[in-house]
Amino acid sequence: MTSTKRKHTIIAQSDLDHENPIINGKKNLDRPKKLKGKSKSKIVDVPTLSHGPGDVSNTFQRYRVKTKSKTDAKLNIFQLPDEIILIILPYLNKASLVAFIQTCRKYRAIGYHPNLWRRIDLSYKRIGSEQLNSLLQRGTVTLKLNQSTIEESNFTYMEPSALCHLDLTAAIISTDLLLNLLRSCTSLRKLSLESIPLNYKIVKKIVANIQLDTLNLAMCTGITFECCRLITNKLSSLRSLNIAWTELSSQSIQYICETIPRCIENLNISGHRYSLTDDCMQTLAHRAFRLHFLDISDSV
Repeated sequence: MTSTKRKHTIIAQSDLDHENPIINGKKNLDRPKKLKGKSKSKIVDVPTLSHGPGDVSNTFQRYRVKTKSKTDAKLNIFQLPDEIILIILPYLNKASLVAFIQTCRKYRAIGYHPNLWRRIDLSYKRIGSEQLNSLLQRGTVTLKLNQSTIEESNFTYMEPSALCHLDLTAAIISTDLLLNLLRSCTSLRKLSLESIPLNYKIVKKIVANIQLDTLNLAMCTGITFECCRLITNKLSSLRSLNIAWTELSSQSIQYICETIPRCIENLNISGHRYSLTDDCMQTLAHRAFRLHFLDISDSV
């Protein structure tokens, strides 16, 4: 059999005097006190041969064996404060965040914190109107739904939301659902409805957001002269407007050039080959003197 070797440290006799409470019939008053919770060694007495028949002081030797301190390395996530969990959750994607919410009631309450849902990107996705309304009630500020399909259900009412940025570029959405969605938005600052059919009612809900500064209506249909009047008269803070390829009439183009807000900086009116004239451009040059970007491509 092989004998296991253990590393020991031999303690001097002077050290033994402190370990034994009674030496030579006298009590040792200089015995050091033990510190609770800080001992990292174990004392073992090993018998040894005595040097003489009357010598009993060295009948044993005391060894100190070093032991590893036991620490509890387990981490219980339920003991973490809510503030720490809120710092971790933003690193999860939305699918993992939804799975986290479904764990328990505590995590459900934490997972619905508005800071976790301020920006949502559902591009190229399929989503129902009820799910969309549920997302808006979580404090969403920026919502991207470009080229998404929004399915309409029996649920038609949209509760008021805090949306500021809404991107519906080339989204598949019914006219009624779009009207209900815009009805719930009153603080929009940036809106994109590119390639979506419009009407007077929808434009009326758009201009209800008087703080709107960016509007993209490129390749939209259904924009009439009355719609153009609403856009230029109500949106006084408009800085960027894209009405390219909207098939506007000559009257509408002329009216926009005459009444467009003076603070406009970016304007795209390309694609109006027979509506945009030199007189319109001259009027626009005197009106919009803060223009930084102007696109009139594919026009006469």
